[in-house]
Amino acid sequence: RQNDVVNEKTIFGRLSPLLLLRRMPRSYYRVVHKALLSEKEIRDIMVDLTAFLSNTLKAHAMKNDQSNLAKEEKKLLAELAGHCLPFSNKVAYGQGCSPGTNESPVSLFDNICREPFSHTLNALRGDQEKPQSMVQGIYEAKAALYAISHSVPLAFDDDDGVALLNAASFVFEVLKYQPELISGTAADRSELF
Repeated sequence: RQNDVVNEKTIFGRLSPLLLLRRMPRSYYRVVHKALLSEKEIRDIMVDLTAFLSNTLKAHAMKNDQSNLAKEEKKLLAELAGHCLPFSNKVAYGQGCSPGTNESPVSLFDNICREPFSHTLNALRGDQEKPQSMVQGIYEAKAALYAISHSVPLAFDDDDGVALLNAASFVFEVLKYQPELISGTAADRSELF
């Protein structure tokens, strides 16, 4: 777009680290996922990467910057989350295991999807009155769904079906949602989708 005023150094600085991580083969991340239980250094790096991806996607949702650079960065962040994070904690921690009490979960569903899906569903059900938080939740949920679309085709066969079922349930509930036709709010809410 013509109103995007960004210099080349800004573009390079924001996108190049993400593009490098995306270029790493999926098999590398599978090895990393298997080592999460046994290697503290790998676990620390993945916790940092997970926090970075989650926090940056949330920041994009809050700002709702419509510049081409912001849109591409958000798309790349979501794609990277789907590419490098295990879909659920079952892969990250093994069968029947979960993170310790002081540990952050390292999974796409727990860090990127759960909260925006929950906020969006609460807003759609009328449990939430703040339109701005509804908009933010929808922006985050859209990014989470995009991340899932990159994760699911390459997921492990023994991955947790519960997290995938939760994601599918969210999609079905959003698809069946019918805005209320009372007090003119239906048009405002339907534009979000």
